[in-house]
Amino acid sequence: MKRDKFNVRDMKNNISTPCPFCARGNMITQIINYEMVDSLNNKVKIPNIEVDICDVCGEKFFGYDAAVTLDEIKKKGKRITLFLKPELQKRISSLAKKHERSFDDEVNCLLETTLP
Repeated sequence: MKRDKFNVRDMKNNISTPCPFCARGNMITQIINYEMVDSLNNKVKIPNIEVDICDVCGEKFFGYDAAVTLDEIKKKGKRITLFLKPELQKRISSLAKKHERSFDDEVNCLLETTLP
């Protein structure tokens, strides 16, 4: 079977769609926990990703929403978000300028020097 006969709309309507990879199985929509490697080579587990999986060869087909989610996670790497008080953010920013570092580097330096 050629890939041009593959119809993504059929999968979303839960109509049995032949696998575009092996042409022997059918694509089945499932919600899975997926593991990938981010841009910093860290393993990241992503829960509840919708994916279509061939019931014969096991090949995975990620829809647009899942692909966008995975791409965003891959680009971010293993980062955290801090919500700082404005006055603390100003103090760290001025230290970063003084030491000629980025804000993130300054935060990392402060944590490394103050944590046991």
